[in-house]
Amino acid sequence: MKSLILLGVGDTMLGGRVNEVIINKGEEFVFGKVKEILPEHDIFFLNLEMPFSEGSSPVLSHAHESFIVPFSHIKVLKYLGVHVANIGTNHLMDFGEKALLDTIELLSNEGIHPVGGGKNESEARKPVVLEIKGIRIGFLGYCKIGEYTAKDDKGGSAPLQKESIMEDVEKIKNEVDYVILSLHWGTELSEYPSPEQVALAHSLIDAGVDVILGHHPHVLQGIERYNSGLIFYSLGNFIFDNKAGKVFYEGMLQERSQSVIAVVYLNGVAPPNYDLIPVYFEDSFRLIPAEGKRKEEILKHVEELSMAIEEGYYHQRFFEKGVESIIKREIKTYIERMKQEKIRFLIWAFKNFKWRYIKTIIKYMKSRFISMWIRDNRRFKNGK
Repeated sequence: MKSLILLGVGDTMLGGRVNEVIINKGEEFVFGKVKEILPEHDIFFLNLEMPFSEGSSPVLSHAHESFIVPFSHIKVLKYLGVHVANIGTNHLMDFGEKALLDTIELLSNEGIHPVGGGKNESEARKPVVLEIKGIRIGFLGYCKIGEYTAKDDKGGSAPLQKESIMEDVEKIKNEVDYVILSLHWGTELSEYPSPEQVALAHSLIDAGVDVILGHHPHVLQGIERYNSGLIFYSLGNFIFDNKAGKVFYEGMLQERSQSVIAVVYLNGVAPPNYDLIPVYFEDSFRLIPAEGKRKEEILKHVEELSMAIEEGYYHQRFFEKGVESIIKREIKTYIERMKQEKIRFLIWAFKNFKWRYIKTIIKYMKSRFISMWIRDNRRFKNGK
């Protein structure tokens, strides 16, 4: 079998101040330096964080006017040479169903294949199949469940549910040479995946998936070779306005401004292999290929994150560091919204409280208790 090269990038936000820079300075200013160093490739995959929309107002509670991406910015994806764009994100329905349908139509008309979202669940779960050099590649996309999730009679993102993903993989795996999954998942600002994510990823690889391209945490996470598959738990922010939205969280700004371009080699014989191209964006939102010390630091960081997964201590790091970021960010969000909403805050808080975090925070407290118990027990044994 002939070989293919797939490029994959993470969270790509074309709204906020990135939108203004593209309007005023052009897509070449933002992406030109990185485009110059891209290796020859057959497929370019990108996670499109927000939908294209014009003349629409925010619909979902977390949406913000600055998230809107004008139709003209389709030129950015054309400039980069994107073939497949994941649209299945927690922002897909920010501006309502019309924006969803407009995004699908706009991408399709430009020869860019949307995956992970649709006018109902059945459409959202449909695969994108490309045949290049006689090789068939199948893409499927899914997003963590929320108010933006597609249903039988409602548009949105394909639900990230193990049973439905397994069903879709089973349908397609014998029709293609490679199955690529796009997963919008995980905990924002956590550099470590959760135990549930790792278990799910392993099950999906065992079911016939070849490569998982993860995004949504907005920071880099580790990479794992598992059996015959390859798992990128989070590719980080390709380009993103970290200050856009209703509340700005100051933490981990450097980590949120750097990512990697995954260069995945699919040769049909051995398991998928990869290289990484570290990149970062400046305050001006110009994307820069990392060189010298910055490049070494990013690659070393990914290596350390990957080692945590390989050696199994990632789960402790997830509860100690990832959940700690959740708590800090959520406290900040609620304080700021209380100032903004005043009496309406109670209604907003009830509607938008992330109940799923309660279970995670309980596990976090348990892990902290266990860590303290182990530490104190060691001190007692050492006579300190």
